[in-house]
Parts: sequence; structure tokens; C-alpha cells
Amino acid sequence: MTQIVFGTSDPAKVAQIQSVLVPRGIEIVGLSGQKVEVVEDGKIAGENARKKALVYAAALSCPVLWMA
Repeated sequence: MTQIVFGTSDPAKVAQIQSVLVPRGIEIVGLSGQKVEVVEDGKIAGENARKKALVYAAALSCPVLWMA
């Protein structure tokens, strides 16, 4: 099963994405316990979400899924 990190520590958001992707063979895990400081200076929420995903991906050395 492929594993993807979803860029949130919110268990409800993780569960929502898991319900769609796990049946398709993609395991989704949240950031549980991972703390990386990200300055949220984007003009819109999508810019901040993208920025956080890129920072987490670099820190964790793995792909990180993000949603705006």
C-alpha cells in the first residue's frame, strides 16, 4: 500500500481523506506529533497550505498532500 502524508494534524480531516483513498490502496497519515515552524504569510489560505506542505515535505523527506 502506498503511503502519503496529509499535511494536517486534524484527525477529522485525515479520516475524511482516508475514507476515500484507503479503499484505493493509498494509506493516509497525518502529521501527528510533527512540529515544523512555518510562517503563514500568504495572501490566501491556498498559498499558506502549499507553503506548509513544501516545508513538511522537505523536513520529512516524503511527499505531503495539501488542500486549500
